[in-house]
Amino acid sequence: QVLDNGTATAGGLDEIPENADAAHVTGYHAPGAVGMGRYNEHREGLIFSNGAYPSPTASHDGTTSHAHDDDNDDNDDSSKDEFASSCRDMWASLHQDIATHVLHAIERHLELEHDWFQSTLGPTGTSSQWHLKRYVTPTKTLDTTATEGQNLDSNNEDEDESILWLP
Repeated sequence: QVLDNGTATAGGLDEIPENADAAHVTGYHAPGAVGMGRYNEHREGLIFSNGAYPSPTASHDGTTSHAHDDDNDDNDDSSKDEFASSCRDMWASLHQDIATHVLHAIERHLELEHDWFQSTLGPTGTSSQWHLKRYVTPTKTLDTTATEGQNLDSNNEDEDESILWLP
């Protein structure tokens, strides 16, 4: 629902600042956000880091906003509570129910000891990063009409209207 508001800032989430520590940041980024790389030129999304989830009251200084076991009820706004609850449910489904079982299956297949990934690489619940993204259709379109003698594939650097369409 936050992404459907057009921008997460309209839904109460602050955008991740361009100088944030990308390895540990939790929050929202808009399509084409500075510091988020070319991959995100047409993607917006939420980033979950190290056991935290985005929150309408989050601080994006690289610290966690809400831990998954947080019982913080400072906010009586039901939509914010619903968002936090949805984040917890999504985390439980993606991390605890799916990813943990996949890692255990890989361990069995490779004949590694149970919880090898957790003990070797650290607890994924507090040392991993998850991204929930959606593609945003570019608003700029190419003019595909040409006047006589005009080449649509012109390499004129002053008028380069090419668009790189990412999958």
